[in-house]
Amino acid sequence: VNDIMPMIGARFYTQLDAAQMRNDVIEEDLAKEVQNGRLFRLLAKLGTINERPEFQKDPTWSETGDRYLLKLFRDHLFHQVTEAGAPWIDLSHIISCLNKLDAGVPEKISLISRDEKSVLVVTYSDLKRCFENTFQELIAAANAQKGQPLKSCNIDHFNFLVPFHLLLTLNFPKKHQYV
Repeated sequence: VNDIMPMIGARFYTQLDAAQMRNDVIEEDLAKEVQNGRLFRLLAKLGTINERPEFQKDPTWSETGDRYLLKLFRDHLFHQVTEAGAPWIDLSHIISCLNKLDAGVPEKISLISRDEKSVLVVTYSDLKRCFENTFQELIAAANAQKGQPLKSCNIDHFNFLVPFHLLLTLNFPKKHQYV
């Protein structure tokens, strides 16, 4: 027994170390997926706001107030060009700006209109306030909609309002179990 225990102990610690390393890899992958989901929710909400040309029969809705700042922010994220006029695509810029928006940092940002005649200097915290207020405005209007009863559906912390008859037809992913 005294001769076997050191061999078993060494094997046990090797297996324990391998399990810990595998756990670290899984935790790192999970953290990446959480970040991806958070950024996707931001982009989905931003798209809900920016890609709505009119709201409550107001065709200038997307061009005024908080929505105009968010439109310029979208252009800052996705539509920048080099001095030669070629598209400038930098994913780290996009992710960095989205993270700053989500955190509402006090850093200032220059937003330039497409005709380059207007430059607005705002902070990410100002943009976050505009973002949240505008999205809440859309949610309030959806809640006030008459006709079809709406049900709130929380998918990964992003609240959707879905007509009840469609809620019955949605296929939600099953939870995965890891052994």
